[in-house]
Amino acid sequence: MRLNKLSQIYRKLLGYFLVIFFCGYLGSITFFPHTHIVDGITIVHSHPFKSDKNGLPIDNHTTNGFLLIHFISHFIATISIIFLGHAIIRSEINIRLLIQDENLILKLFLCSAHRPRAPTLELHN
Repeated sequence: MRLNKLSQIYRKLLGYFLVIFFCGYLGSITFFPHTHIVDGITIVHSHPFKSDKNGLPIDNHTTNGFLLIHFISHFIATISIIFLGHAIIRSEINIRLLIQDENLILKLFLCSAHRPRAPTLELHN
């Protein structure tokens, strides 16, 4: 019982953390976008930066730095979408299970519906 409560607390904290993390990401891409031209390729990314008198960003990135920024952005967006999708699907299944009868479980998982069934066991005294 106590382990179940801890699991629920950790799940809520993880949910809050991911929401705050995504809001920070959304704020960063909204308020701090800037461009760099590297080897004739324009790279647009966003993070807090200082700018010079002309409004150009004062930050130096290496090629590995650009790659890291790309992977972090992709990771944050993907994890947020997966978490949200999981929460929506789970709540939808819970609602449908409350509304429907118990046979819905067999309809949801088709592989279990076509499994061979063992004969029932009856004990006689």
